[in-house]
Amino acid sequence: MRKYFSLALLLGIVAAIFCTTSLSANIIWPALFISQSILSSWFLIIVSIVIEGLFFKICIKDIPYKSAMILSLIGNTASTIVGVAIMPMAMLGWHLVFDFILGSAFNPVNIIASYIIMFTGSCFVEFFALKIWFKYQKKELLMPILIGNFTTYVLAALYQFSHEITKILGF
Repeated sequence: MRKYFSLALLLGIVAAIFCTTSLSANIIWPALFISQSILSSWFLIIVSIVIEGLFFKICIKDIPYKSAMILSLIGNTASTIVGVAIMPMAMLGWHLVFDFILGSAFNPVNIIASYIIMFTGSCFVEFFALKIWFKYQKKELLMPILIGNFTTYVLAALYQFSHEITKILGF
């Protein structure tokens, strides 16, 4: 168990380094805006990791709570590392096509699509990373990952839009 904790810690440090460098881009589009919202609401990420860990405990009957939390932490760290490296480019590809059609990067369709694409990518990476490293069955991994990521993205969206509304209203 210690080697998994060490792996999670190392991956977390690497993710933090990548995140800080990628967010200093001069180009802004909804994917970076959403990423910034998620990373600036780090306390919500902790909540979603705990929720995902609890669902791992429910879905994987013989796993201890500590192991379930570490499983959630490792999956989320892998998703962060891969997401920071790949998602901005995937979203840039999306915007190169659809901004022309929709007329704006911050069109509501683009913002919703960004959330959906990022959610799907996060779930995909977490699922395959945990499946490869830990050899759990699909049914044991899928629901906790979907619930944990859904929680993260819903909370991040609420956090993002509540801050936007306060800016608009001048608070």
